[in-house]
Amino acid sequence: MKKWILALVMVCLCLTGCSGRTGVMRHQSPEAAAENMMQSLKSLDLEAFNDCTDNLVSRDRSWLGFTTAEEYRVFNRISQTDLVKGKRYEADLKFAETITENLSWEIKDVKRNGDKAKVYLAITNTDMTDVTGNYMIHVMEKMIASDDTGLKQMIKDLSGIEDDKDGMQPYLEAAKGDKTMAVTVSAKLEDHKWIFHISDAFINGFMGNLNTEHFSKDVENRLEELEDQYEQKMEQWGDDFEDKVDNWLASIFGE
Repeated sequence: MKKWILALVMVCLCLTGCSGRTGVMRHQSPEAAAENMMQSLKSLDLEAFNDCTDNLVSRDRSWLGFTTAEEYRVFNRISQTDLVKGKRYEADLKFAETITENLSWEIKDVKRNGDKAKVYLAITNTDMTDVTGNYMIHVMEKMIASDDTGLKQMIKDLSGIEDDKDGMQPYLEAAKGDKTMAVTVSAKLEDHKWIFHISDAFINGFMGNLNTEHFSKDVENRLEELEDQYEQKMEQWGDDFEDKVDNWLASIFGE
């Protein structure tokens, strides 16, 4: 159970400064471009960061040519160019600010081969290794404390992660210690400008190991205890569990 809950959390979260501008980025060395890219990330200058990375996954346009939808690999909502900045935006912005607050890095090496380059970074951030695990503990404790099997509560929690970063915020702020990770970032020279690839390893690196599947021993042990408790609760709940699932889903999603 732990792995599929973790998978849902990660999918939802990831769907959570390249110095100044294009003109400045032109004709730079890969090392200088990488430094500017990291500075833009640190300062959450996402216009600049997205300009020198492949963070943008897709952009839909209307028949008149206006942008109707955008999707980014990281910091999706606060990267949107035409988004109304409401409560959800503010929660996502606070989430991103916490993630990047203690971010630092060192460029260890750069290897260039024509219009391609690899930049070897040592990225340091607050150790977020247990953040997702602690959040999962919170979800499972609510499941066990509910009056029924807890499935209804879990679906509500997980389906709302993308629209409610507040749920993760306390665990981000409670994280302690530092984590340094070696990350290799690939880049390609396009129109005299280095474009960096936003890989899963890079995301996990600058997020302080937030996306890990392996938590500390204490967190792993607590999750195992909760899994056992939940299995016992399921056995006590009875044979009519499956009959209730369709009704719960319909009540949650309005079907």
